[in-house]
Amino acid sequence: MDTDGSGKISYNEFIAASIEKSLYMKEEKLLFAFRSLDLNGDGKISKSELKQVLGSDPSFKNEKDSYWDEIIKSAD
Repeated sequence: MDTDGSGKISYNEFIAASIEKSLYMKEEKLLFAFRSLDLNGDGKISKSELKQVLGSDPSFKNEKDSYWDEIIKSAD
């Protein structure tokens, strides 16, 4: 945290360290969510993977293929 080597943590150093941790935690959560959808671990989320993970939820169960295509298209 003490980036200037003063032996003390200034307010700015404290805020910078807090923000870095916050960003790291957000990235970690996004990576977890991505890996939860990337079932085969190929680094890509396919329509079939989306359908397999989300399709079991009652609010998505009856969606047509065009719905899943649109999700992939909007995120691509």
